[in-house]
Amino acid sequence: MMTDILNAIVNAIFNGAFVLLVCLLIINFFKINISPIKCKTLVNSVSCTLLLGSILYIFKLVIEFYVAFFSGGEYEQYTILNRVVGPYWWVVWFSTLVPCVLLSQMLWIKKFRSNLIVLSIILLVPRILYLFEGLLFPNTKVEWSIHYTAGAIIIDYLTSILIYLPILIGVYMILSRRGSRLETTSTNL
Repeated sequence: MMTDILNAIVNAIFNGAFVLLVCLLIINFFKINISPIKCKTLVNSVSCTLLLGSILYIFKLVIEFYVAFFSGGEYEQYTILNRVVGPYWWVVWFSTLVPCVLLSQMLWIKKFRSNLIVLSIILLVPRILYLFEGLLFPNTKVEWSIHYTAGAIIIDYLTSILIYLPILIGVYMILSRRGSRLETTSTNL
């Protein structure tokens, strides 16, 4: 139950950040000025939510490993062991762990956190690896394609955005207040 909730939040963060990245790229490409929204603060808040998502993803993996190890069920223990060191270990490592965990950790550096190009690379790499995973293992996507139509995928993205927006708005408000507080203290000096 806990891992399902964490999985929904993590998916919402990564899907919502990807949708917002497309909007940010359009805004920056066409030099659209949205006066009430500071683009630099918005990029910084998207980066901070990605950091939160990667930390929650690590937390979810630790919970899964802990439950599987201490459950006493041979099937769960074999599944986790096979996922980590089995014949397709490289798919798990390169399609989920590297882009969702390791690549996002670059955002702890402030230069990377406020750079839109680095943010777009961090968000596009998991999408590209997911497509390659579908090309390498086409039979695993058959069941997925039966259950998901275009409407279901759109509803999934809308649900992700509804979960992601309150998180993003909260982080944006915190960062914009902190930025305005820093501006007022620098003008008083």
